[in-house]
Amino acid sequence: MVDVDNVSAISPINAADTKGGQGQAPSERDRGPPPRPPRPPRRESISDVAFIMGIPAAEMTPKVQEALTDILNEFDHQRQQLEHFRAHVAYLEEAADNHSFLPVNSRRGLMRELSRHQLIAERAEIANSFVYIRIRAIDAIGDELGHLAAEEALRHAAEILCQGLRASDAIGYLDGNVFGIVLALADSETAFAKARDLTAAIERQPFSWRGVGLELEAAFGLHAIATGDNPEEIVDAANRDLLARRKASDAGTGGG
Repeated sequence: MVDVDNVSAISPINAADTKGGQGQAPSERDRGPPPRPPRPPRRESISDVAFIMGIPAAEMTPKVQEALTDILNEFDHQRQQLEHFRAHVAYLEEAADNHSFLPVNSRRGLMRELSRHQLIAERAEIANSFVYIRIRAIDAIGDELGHLAAEEALRHAAEILCQGLRASDAIGYLDGNVFGIVLALADSETAFAKARDLTAAIERQPFSWRGVGLELEAAFGLHAIATGDNPEEIVDAANRDLLARRKASDAGTGGG
């Protein structure tokens, strides 16, 4: 029996490449869906039938040979279509995991990466941390200069963050003006140092929009990922840590 589902030895057409945690460059993310392939060449030789189905050619009448050849040709076509559909599904999944205009994961993609990192960390008993970074004044930039300026400010911040991460880390855009970062092999102390460096890098590299230089401010919160945490709880815990740090900072400023 011919196994039309056996496509393991065939590389999907333009199948999505395995991406690193930091997302993909725009040129890779913006490529279109895999093209529909042409129908495969028609089998004409009865030797194909005898080889694949194990039926000696001498035992088949011309009509049987013709019918079996037609069946095999249809199998070839259906197998090719299955390969194409799988490649298209991979393309759609990748598109859903990438942000529409930022060079980072979408929220969906980040959550998938967070779950994957957590599973690996639990199995290997290693430390991972999650960083929640809020870019301040994005709404003000949008109100004053328009939504394109706000988008460019976010892209500017995203590129700086990506430059400061390793391939083993993962970054994604959560919502509004917030990025989430999974730091692999990072305990709380290491994550704090990295988050401080990332926010400082954003603040010391001004964003320029149509000749106007704008300084961005960033704040961060942390959460050391523990066994049993789920992605939403991890994000919420890091967000609450950011709020606690802000309150402590405001209290310290007011007391001074």
